[in-house]
Amino acid sequence: GTTGQAGRVDSIVVPIRHLLADPAQAVFGYGIGNVSDSNLGHGFVGKRHKMFAPFLTTSFGRLVLELGFFGFGLVIALMWLIWEDCRIVARQGDDVVTVLAAAWVGVTVVIGLSLIYKDIVHQASLSYVFWYFSGLIAASRMRRLRNRAPTTSVVTSRPSQTMHAPAEIR
Repeated sequence: GTTGQAGRVDSIVVPIRHLLADPAQAVFGYGIGNVSDSNLGHGFVGKRHKMFAPFLTTSFGRLVLELGFFGFGLVIALMWLIWEDCRIVARQGDDVVTVLAAAWVGVTVVIGLSLIYKDIVHQASLSYVFWYFSGLIAASRMRRLRNRAPTTSVVTSRPSQTMHAPAEIR
């Protein structure tokens, strides 16, 4: 029944209560874009945008409504993986990416906590920078793992026909 923007608590509680009415929607949500506004025009606005627009003041409300609790859990798992990559890269090496990864440990925590406080998913400038540098750090971790991995030799010849099984097997 609100006509303006809802508060932060309401933007968390209302989507949860609404989704819990249907177990399938609680798990999977309404689908990507179904509660979002669109810059492409009125024909591209999500079906449930008008109903939930006052409650889209936090990213939590938007993500839970569109992706459900399962999708929100995957987003949190992705944030944790980014945080782990940052920690590992920050401990290895002495280049610019190592310094960036050390700073990105804190940035990832702030972005993760901001999901509940503000609608940061809808801010493209913040999202582009976060995902670009997170990808840069993840790629650096994979490069470091690849360079550190031992090389294995491939055996191309078949075993000799003269080899016999040990005596205790015969």
